[in-house]
Amino acid sequence: MQNGIEYTSSCSLFNVLQGKMFVRKMGGVSFFPIAPKTLDPTIVFYNAIKPAMRDNGFSGKKFPLKYDNGSGAPEAININIHTYSAKVVVLLVSKLIVQREGVAASLLVLQDMESHPGLHNLVKAVCSVICFGHGRPDYKSFSPKVYPVAVYEKSLGEDSISDVVAVEALTRHRNPKARIIEDTLKKNIDHQVDENSILIDRQGIFARYAYEFGDERNNERKMESVHCLFEVGLALFEIFSSDKYRDLNKSELDFIKILIFSPDIVFIKSVTAYKTWILIADEFKLKRLFETAVELSVAEPATCVHPPMKKEWSPMRAWTMSIVSTLLLGVATYFSPELYKEYIDSKERVDILSPKDGASLSAPSGEVILSWTEVKKQAESIVMVEKLSGDGKWLPAAHAAGRYVTQDNRMVFEVVELGAFRWRVSIEDSRDSEIGNSKWHFFSIISKDREVSK
Repeated sequence: MQNGIEYTSSCSLFNVLQGKMFVRKMGGVSFFPIAPKTLDPTIVFYNAIKPAMRDNGFSGKKFPLKYDNGSGAPEAININIHTYSAKVVVLLVSKLIVQREGVAASLLVLQDMESHPGLHNLVKAVCSVICFGHGRPDYKSFSPKVYPVAVYEKSLGEDSISDVVAVEALTRHRNPKARIIEDTLKKNIDHQVDENSILIDRQGIFARYAYEFGDERNNERKMESVHCLFEVGLALFEIFSSDKYRDLNKSELDFIKILIFSPDIVFIKSVTAYKTWILIADEFKLKRLFETAVELSVAEPATCVHPPMKKEWSPMRAWTMSIVSTLLLGVATYFSPELYKEYIDSKERVDILSPKDGASLSAPSGEVILSWTEVKKQAESIVMVEKLSGDGKWLPAAHAAGRYVTQDNRMVFEVVELGAFRWRVSIEDSRDSEIGNSKWHFFSIISKDREVSK
């Protein structure tokens, strides 16, 4: 991939934002000078990927986009773009999958980007724009290396994913040998905090959560931290294995050396983050890569001078850019709270007040009150309500195509039929820009006689 842009400052394609949110979510540190910058796409970027969006079933003005997968219920697909140094870009591709059964048998397929062809083509189009500064008709020839980050949460009463299946999903090797299973579980012991399990190796991340173990928000925070740390390890691996460390200044290299060789000095606020980073650094062989790069750099003749880098695109200058992608899959089962998360999201979080997540309700008057927290400068709330069909698909609720608009922070949902529902809220300001959102919450209507539980 040649003739590209070095994204060190804002340009026509992206506004470059500092990674303060990333550092907070990583946890355990107060100073992290190599945090990635977020590339916030402009209208020029979206115009560049519009042909690929149209050809692959995507709609929307900005991320998250709506994806028509043929089920009748559009999916929300989000892509966050981070840059480390001038030539290493990491894409975070987020997708939620909800299945009632058969999850274990299909994990390897779900984690394969090529099993989501429309999404795969969109990612390729994003890569081509990043590398060349504009859309290209041959964008399908671009394909970054993908590192699956899968989060599986089971419902109460459902069977857990076994260690064998978990290691198979993590390593992407069917029927792994007993020694591989044992070694994988053993190296992941130190960073676990409860009965839930997050497995890490250089192939990616596979998390298993049980509804009855731990607090949901604690699970989210732990997963956020693990994902951020993994992303840093992956970026450093690309920087030192592809000779891109020359783009770093001396203070950045000095900090990276401390991070790799003396991480206890960096992670002074979280033992769990420290232990997680130790595993990730070892998986990516960062000590060996750093030492090799520094030794080669010192051995170069003193006359070897690298010219200052240009910040804008130049078609006359050829160089390579590393683009890697993490495919974040939230794999939820029937009635399971959603662990899909926008990890880099500047919008305010909207909390659902009622009904509580996972509640079983009656609707004696044929109505259910939905309520949520207020967001500063909000003009209206858009509420999306979906019902689980008999074949396990989420479809818009009967009225108003499942989309309701109100200027209040509560609404009355008319119950037409019993069953399982999920809903979420998006808050917009007076300019119709989204300034806050909630995650999906689940509830069921089991009768129209009396309330059973909340």
